[in-house]
Amino acid sequence: MKNTIIIDTGFFLALANKKDKFHQSATKLFQSLVNQNEFITTWCVATETCYFLQDNLIKRSPKSFSG
Repeated sequence: MKNTIIIDTGFFLALANKKDKFHQSATKLFQSLVNQNEFITTWCVATETCYFLQDNLIKRSPKSFSG
């Protein structure tokens, strides 16, 4: 029987951002758990994660200049 693990925003953000100080440990943990467990989250976490990922992409995007 598989265990169910609830994933929160911080874990998703650490997985997605290679510059995050927890990226490497989150990646290793996820890889060690992925085959023996199932992961769940909530719509609130999914929404919050998307917001932070989008915000991060906007901050890193080049600014357009008009002449």
